[in-house]
Amino acid sequence: MIEPETIKHYTFIDFLIILLIVVMWKILQLVANYLFSEAGLIANFILLGIMLSFTSLLVRKSGAVIILSAISAPLINLGGIGIFGWKNFFVMLIAAIIFELSAFLARLELKRASLGIVIGSGLANTSIVFFATIFTSIQIMSSMAANLINLMIVAFLCGIIGSLISFLGWHLVERTKPILRYEYRS
Repeated sequence: MIEPETIKHYTFIDFLIILLIVVMWKILQLVANYLFSEAGLIANFILLGIMLSFTSLLVRKSGAVIILSAISAPLINLGGIGIFGWKNFFVMLIAAIIFELSAFLARLELKRASLGIVIGSGLANTSIVFFATIFTSIQIMSSMAANLINLMIVAFLCGIIGSLISFLGWHLVERTKPILRYEYRS
């Protein structure tokens, strides 16, 4: 059975919170790219896992991650894997759909929403690498299959790490007054 609290209408505050998460994501991405220039792609994948998971934990509505990806696609640079513009939008949208589906299926079948968020974060990162390679060049995909598989494994692990960091952060803030006010507003 689908939990009734996941199928609700979005309010203005929900969109405002998603927009705030996008701004925080962009700021953190700029800082991570400045500090970790050599490992910028890994830092971006971990940030992606953090933001997807945190949005899912905070907003707790179906489609929140899809809205986050649609808003953030023009702002978030995934140039480390060679995609820009409309390709970036479609890759982010596909990753968000994969995240939402895996979280939904885990909630439906396993009754474990948290497991779905962790797995969904890893699968979303993996799908970004896979579909970015498809959008870039099929020849690259076929000629560098071993490297692509390695990068997909790294992206999956970064997604899981980012999701676990997000759960740790959520544990610290979930009982603060602003979060409780947001969750139990009338």
